[in-house]
Amino acid sequence: MTATIRKPWYIAAQQRAVRAFNASSEPGDRGAMLRELCRLHGGYLDLSGSEFAVTDNDLVNLPRFGLKRVTVPGSDALIIDDAEVLPIAGLSDVLRLDPTPRQTYSSACADALLLRHSPFDRYRAPTQKAAIRALATMPDGATLLATLPTGAGKSLLFQLAPLLASAPGTCCVVIVPTVALALAHVDSLRTIPGLEASECIYGDQDQATRSGIYNAFGRGEVPVLVLSPEVALGAARELLIEAAQDPSQKLPSLDAHLTTFFVDEAHIIESWGRSFRPDFQRLPGLVDALRDSNPALRTVLLSATVNEAARVELKRAYGAAEFLAVEAKVARYEFDLVHARIETAAERDALLVRLIDRLPRPAIIYTTLVNHAERLHDAIKANGYKRLALFTGQVDDGTSRLRIVSDWRAGNIDLVVATSAFGMGIDKDDVRAVVHACVPESPSRYYQEIGRAARDGNQALALMLWTDDRGVAGDWRQARRLWSGGWLRPAMMLKRWRAIVSAADALGESTIVAGMRRLVVPLDAAHEDLAAGDTDYNRDWNRSLLNMLQRADAITIQATESRGDVPVWHVDIREPLLLDAGENDAYWAGIADLRMKERSAALSDLNNFKAAIFKPQICVSAAIFELVEAGSPLVPPCGRCAYCRGRGIASPKLDDIHFEGLDRRWPHSLGESGLRPGVSILHPSRDDGTISDDLIEGLIGAGVEQFIVQDHLAGDFAHRLVAFACRYGLVSSHADVQGDWRPALLPTAVFIDGQSRVERLIERIEGWAAANPAQRLIVIAPPETAVRGKPIVNILSSSAPTSEAALRAFVKEVLPQ
Repeated sequence: MTATIRKPWYIAAQQRAVRAFNASSEPGDRGAMLRELCRLHGGYLDLSGSEFAVTDNDLVNLPRFGLKRVTVPGSDALIIDDAEVLPIAGLSDVLRLDPTPRQTYSSACADALLLRHSPFDRYRAPTQKAAIRALATMPDGATLLATLPTGAGKSLLFQLAPLLASAPGTCCVVIVPTVALALAHVDSLRTIPGLEASECIYGDQDQATRSGIYNAFGRGEVPVLVLSPEVALGAARELLIEAAQDPSQKLPSLDAHLTTFFVDEAHIIESWGRSFRPDFQRLPGLVDALRDSNPALRTVLLSATVNEAARVELKRAYGAAEFLAVEAKVARYEFDLVHARIETAAERDALLVRLIDRLPRPAIIYTTLVNHAERLHDAIKANGYKRLALFTGQVDDGTSRLRIVSDWRAGNIDLVVATSAFGMGIDKDDVRAVVHACVPESPSRYYQEIGRAARDGNQALALMLWTDDRGVAGDWRQARRLWSGGWLRPAMMLKRWRAIVSAADALGESTIVAGMRRLVVPLDAAHEDLAAGDTDYNRDWNRSLLNMLQRADAITIQATESRGDVPVWHVDIREPLLLDAGENDAYWAGIADLRMKERSAALSDLNNFKAAIFKPQICVSAAIFELVEAGSPLVPPCGRCAYCRGRGIASPKLDDIHFEGLDRRWPHSLGESGLRPGVSILHPSRDDGTISDDLIEGLIGAGVEQFIVQDHLAGDFAHRLVAFACRYGLVSSHADVQGDWRPALLPTAVFIDGQSRVERLIERIEGWAAANPAQRLIVIAPPETAVRGKPIVNILSSSAPTSEAALRAFVKEVLPQ
């Protein structure tokens, strides 16, 4: 294998900026790109012989963008000249180019399954490797939670899931929170051999297109179907349940076999799911229905970060069978973090419009409210910008959403003004700035949104401009209202619940399913005190109450549908007290207490977020990461926030970063093997430290699916395994197993030679064998290998060593062919 020589990241960025400049006609776009080109050239842009033509109008506008022309004999150049000091401490410094790559984690050696089913020759990160292994060896009916830093490759899990199965028609469903993310995922999936027919369903597709996709999915022709939770719970629900059924129970033409259900950005169930996109809270009911149809269905939950409350809720909601969490717990270190308090919202917005002229590109401007996003977009556009877009939840035209996402990914626009509806998970790796013109309502939202930048592992700016005035416009006050939400007192909960039951009785469609009463409820159910004309208000409170009851395990929301303009929910009653005619004051007080505890925890998170930014006692990045990934070890300081810059704290080195999740595995033995349980010793025929194809073939014939080899052999060994008839072909190096790593419970071969760190390896093998006596471990080592003054056979095995010839004879004569 020859190493790929990569150009410095800023070379590609320079080329992109040239294309953007040449495609620009407006003075704002052209000036901002000249500024970006100058920054990307280290602050000095030689105009002589350049690939772009600077006009007289461009030169007139230079001061606006902090640029100055320098002309001397034989040279004509632009330099950055921020003579007008930017009114934010530290901003000028971080706007300078840092050409050094900032990604703080190393890649990991491939397994044969990765090489066989993907275009990648290495894993992006150690925990990505652990997560893919957990997916490949996942038991039927289990749930896997995988959290990886943004850019570390969560999407690979659902890209590989249908490819790892050999049965025709195998497919998976991916639930995503935004149309933008659905479109981005499908664009990427269609570039992968075997996944070209992947599809997504979104709101503005015409009925003929939707019907065609549904029919193709039912026939088993769509390997990955990407859906919103609303579509999955509504129009697609019965189709998914049918696809999950045993193939032998379906008509011959219906070949789809749904084996894995993915929930992307799964943290939403605990945070945004309380009010924004509450259908995420109703997904567990759909999963229960799918498991009824197919008990072997696997569920995979994906996120960049999961705090303790989300982790508990995800396990409660989805972990009906075995549950395994593979969590990296690694912070991002690519960002220069800058936070500034501005007196009023009007001053903040005016400053931001000026700063747009000097911010790195591409960039995203986030705010919380749709009307604020619209005002900012209009103000920026009026300042001479055309290569920008507005993306909010109100942009509900599917064609417009698709065009914005496509233009953003293709580099046809450089700036997006958005609410949280944009950017989640979109695979654009060269975003260089994320600006918050607001206070996000939670540290999780903030961390997720700055994570849209620097996916390529290089420099990016994370800037937050916030107000904290005493008026109603204060950003912290607004965030408190959004995050904590409203709540119902026990008496009102009971009154609303009785109205819901009464409306279900009037509809007359309730049934008994699996011993539980299933209510079919029009969401317009209204109690007698509600004023006329409050339909939307009433529905929101009914949704809030039903979601609260589901989090309390009192009900399960199985499905939603629309009957005309009226949403109708199918609700299974798990708590008999809900149907008791008595007052049950104590029960409803308990439900209210649960809501108050959630509200208090949310406000505590927000207060800690504010303290981390406004009065930092430690690294701002580390403090925020602790809030969004609670239970993590204290991560190294970032070296790039105001706290670190003020104290001269350096950014972390590669050796400072510790990935977790490498010891996570399913607790059951996997794979068929004729090898006896415990440790066996095999003496290789060769004594030169190489591994022959005959030996590999013999080991695979005996059922070995996991190989631990010398560091210098690992990469090539994985490539060699692709040609053999192994299902997994998992490969780890000696260096991998020195830390927290544990092998999957598969038949495993460990190669040791004269250069190996024998004593440490022997200790690890002894530990594995003691912890799992049924695991089959075969150690391939020269006869003279010894440790602690004894041959290793005397330490590891109670039986005599075997030879390659004996192994081949065993495979040929004993094992079924």
